[in-house]
Amino acid sequence: MLRKNVFLLSVRDGKAGRTSAVQDMVVCSTDGKAARELLIEKHPDLTILAVTGLVMLEERVAKIRAVLGGSDTSWPIVVDSRLG
Repeated sequence: MLRKNVFLLSVRDGKAGRTSAVQDMVVCSTDGKAARELLIEKHPDLTILAVTGLVMLEERVAKIRAVLGGSDTSWPIVVDSRLG
């Protein structure tokens, strides 16, 4: 499976509405739109909250590491003082 064809979809039970827990599902498809359409076809009762590609997730992780390491200052870091 190519990384560009792997998507993380955050969903919720559409019948239960906002009270249901958010679940993450992995969908393999040609693109984000097709992943959304496939999930709706297979699970019409789910409400899709977000679609994120694996490539984007990997890029975000790399950016977070760079920000925490100090080599990238484009995002602010907010630290809870209770962390110690």
